[in-house]
Order: sequence, then structure tokens, then C-alpha cells
Amino acid sequence: MKIEFIGLTDKGRVRDHNEDSYLANGKIFTSLDRGGDKSITQVEVTNSPLIFAVADGMGGHEGGEVASNMALELLKEKIVSLPEENTIEFIRNTFQEIHSEVLRMGREMDKNGMGTTLTGCIFWKTKFFVFNIGDSRVYRFRGDYIAQLTRDHSLREETGDETLQKNIITSCIGGGVQEIRIDVTDFSSKIAKGDLFFLLSDGIVDSLSDDDLEASFQKQNLSIRDTLSEILELSLEKGSTDNVTGILIRIL
Repeated sequence: MKIEFIGLTDKGRVRDHNEDSYLANGKIFTSLDRGGDKSITQVEVTNSPLIFAVADGMGGHEGGEVASNMALELLKEKIVSLPEENTIEFIRNTFQEIHSEVLRMGREMDKNGMGTTLTGCIFWKTKFFVFNIGDSRVYRFRGDYIAQLTRDHSLREETGDETLQKNIITSCIGGGVQEIRIDVTDFSSKIAKGDLFFLLSDGIVDSLSDDDLEASFQKQNLSIRDTLSEILELSLEKGSTDNVTGILIRIL
């Protein structure tokens, strides 16, 4: 299997700093990278896990940035290989270890509320896993239609109460909480040539509807760079008050 991908991040038009980070093909991008890697990269999926993840930090200046970057650094370090059996259990245990280490760092920095969402996917051999902790999301676009592959860990989603704010999350890495929810799903049988997978922080989710995203994906003859750039810009134009980060992956 071969894929192409691109990632971009922007602090937005309201925040004075960027607490988002993302991991793509072994490289981590933060606010210091001036938007991300703006080149489209192609890579072959092999026996080594290929990880993509978006981390939306929380805890204020330094706290959120440290948490999102640290979570991705640990993810990169800890998943360099995967076992043939009990793969999902191994991934879940890895996230639990990352959670414990971010908690410890928060205590050492006297920032117990320091935390981050952690959402993304892993390509490995013929396998494809999607994971989520928090309210960042993964979508798949196929045949002119978009489908959300993750479920938000938010009070609004879990109670069905539309009057609640979207950003009250019920699970995160760190954040001063001991028990977290970790979703890992094997979508290996639901991946096909031409599929687009979109990983995004809630700065985009809060300003764009699924219809907005579908409309961007449906435009013909746009590269994944153009599509992702358009989505981030549209998100800011429609009033996003948060950092905005996305990774777009196409199955070739």
C-alpha cells in the first residue's frame, strides 16, 4: 500500500500561541514550525508502523504546548514496532503509559491541568488502526461522502444534550485525571484505493460542518495540499477562535 499526505497547523486569528502539534511519518510539527510541512509526501506502508496523530493541548501557555508535544514524542518513541497478536491491547496500553507520563510532568511543572487530546491512525503492513482520546477527529471521504470514524469524548456527545458546550471533554492525555477512555478500532477491512483520511483538531470541528468538509473534498482537480489549505482557511473565515490543525492522507 502506498499513501500520500500533508499536514498543516495555524495558531488562528484569536489565540496568541499554538497549543496544537501533529505527528506525520516520524516527524513532529509544533507552533515553531511555521505552519507545518507544506510539501506532499509519498511513502510505502511497510512492516514498520506509520503513525499520524493530532494533539490539541490544554492548560494554557507552556502547559498545553508541552503536553501536546510530549504526547507525540512519547508516541513516536513507544510505537516503533507492533505485535502480531493483541495489537489493539498493546496500543491501548501504550496510550495509558503516555497518559501517566504526561500526568507526572504536569505535577513536576505545577501544572496539574496540563493535558492534550490525542487522535490519529496507524498504518502497518495491511492493517489500519484509528485511535482517539478526546474530541479531535478522524474522517474518511469516499465516493463524495464523508464519515466520522471517531466518536468525541465530550459530555455533549455522551449525554446527547445539545445545549452543552462542545468543548467539555470527558477523556484526555494528562489533564490531572486518573481514568481515561481510549478508543482503538481496526478499520483494516474498510480501506480502499482513493480514500481520503482527514485528522483534525477541534478548532476546525467547531467552525465547519460535515457539509462544509464534504464540499471541499468534492472539488475536482485539487491536490491534497490545496484541499487542506482551503479547509483551514475556511475554518478561520467562519470564525474559529482556536488553533487549527489537520493532516490529510490519500490512499494511492
